[in-house]
Amino acid sequence: MKKYNSKSKQYLGNLKRLSSYKIYLNIKHLNKGSYELNIINKNKLIKRTRFDKE
Repeated sequence: MKKYNSKSKQYLGNLKRLSSYKIYLNIKHLNKGSYELNIINKNKLIKRTRFDKE
Protein backbone atom coordinates (compact mmCIF):
# COMPACT_ATOMS: atom_id res chain seq x y z
CA MET A 1 0.00 0.00 0.00
CA LYS A 2 1.13 3.52 -0.79
CA LYS A 3 1.14 6.17 1.87
CA TYR A 4 -0.37 9.52 0.91
CA ASN A 5 1.04 12.79 2.16
CA SER A 6 -1.62 14.55 4.22
CA LYS A 7 -0.14 18.00 3.48
CA SER A 8 -1.96 19.78 0.67
CA LYS A 9 -0.01 21.74 -1.88
CA GLN A 10 -1.07 25.19 -2.95
CA TYR A 11 -0.08 26.59 -6.34
CA LEU A 12 -0.34 30.29 -7.15
CA GLY A 13 0.14 32.08 -10.45
CA ASN A 14 -0.51 35.38 -12.14
CA LEU A 15 -2.09 35.77 -15.56
CA LYS A 16 -1.79 38.86 -17.69
CA ARG A 17 -4.99 40.80 -18.06
CA LEU A 18 -6.78 40.07 -21.32
CA SER A 19 -7.31 43.03 -23.59
CA SER A 20 -10.80 44.45 -23.66
CA TYR A 21 -10.19 46.76 -26.62
CA LYS A 22 -8.86 46.14 -30.11
CA ILE A 23 -7.43 48.58 -32.65
CA TYR A 24 -7.64 47.71 -36.33
CA LEU A 25 -5.50 49.28 -39.04
CA ASN A 26 -6.80 48.66 -42.54
CA ILE A 27 -3.71 48.67 -44.78
CA LYS A 28 -5.83 48.41 -47.92
CA HIS A 29 -7.03 52.01 -47.56
CA LEU A 30 -3.51 53.48 -47.18
CA ASN A 31 -1.62 55.03 -50.08
CA LYS A 32 1.46 53.26 -51.41
CA GLY A 33 4.65 54.09 -49.53
CA SER A 34 6.63 53.46 -46.36
CA TYR A 35 4.93 53.77 -42.99
CA GLU A 36 6.04 53.80 -39.37
CA LEU A 37 3.60 52.88 -36.60
CA ASN A 38 4.47 54.18 -33.11
CA ILE A 39 2.55 52.96 -30.07
CA ILE A 40 2.94 55.42 -27.19
CA ASN A 41 1.74 55.39 -23.58
CA LYS A 42 2.23 58.40 -21.30
CA ASN A 43 4.73 59.96 -23.75
CA LYS A 44 6.87 56.79 -23.75
CA LEU A 45 7.37 54.69 -26.87
CA ILE A 46 6.18 51.12 -26.32
CA LYS A 47 6.51 49.64 -29.82
CA ARG A 48 7.76 50.89 -33.18
CA THR A 49 6.90 49.02 -36.37
CA ARG A 50 7.82 49.87 -39.96
CA PHE A 51 6.11 48.48 -43.06
CA ASP A 52 5.80 49.18 -46.78
CA LYS A 53 2.58 49.34 -48.76
CA GLU A 54 3.21 48.30 -52.34
